[in-house]
Amino acid sequence: MKYLSDKVGIADVILLDGFDAFGLPASLSSQRFYDCCHAALRDDGVLVANLLNNDAQLVTYFGRIRRACDGNVFRTVVRHEGNTIAIGVKGRNVPDWHDLYARAEAVTASMGLDLYRYVKKMERHHRADPVSRYPRSGKLAFERDI
Repeated sequence: MKYLSDKVGIADVILLDGFDAFGLPASLSSQRFYDCCHAALRDDGVLVANLLNNDAQLVTYFGRIRRACDGNVFRTVVRHEGNTIAIGVKGRNVPDWHDLYARAEAVTASMGLDLYRYVKKMERHHRADPVSRYPRSGKLAFERDI
């Protein structure tokens, strides 16, 4: 947090995957932290946060990321791993789905990492509720794996 507190427009991508023995630490899940992450992103930058599906604060974390990213947050579920990936975008409301699918196919072809199904999930979640991608309270509805 201290590092990001005065950084503006320094990163294209910020990847968050920080857990301790008790889950996601408060220092990596506060509204101030997510606001600092957003400020540190360049225009069209992307914040990617790995979260635990069974965390009682999951909806709270999504809400904080949503507020920090002006509502431009998408998600995909890694169901068998017990994770949800929140993807916040700075300055762009809707991704170019065609481009994302093409990039996912290229990664699959070159690295064998199947990102296509995650892009499909992300688009499905977005299209199901494009205005408020996540509930303001209560549980997040997770779909089965594709």
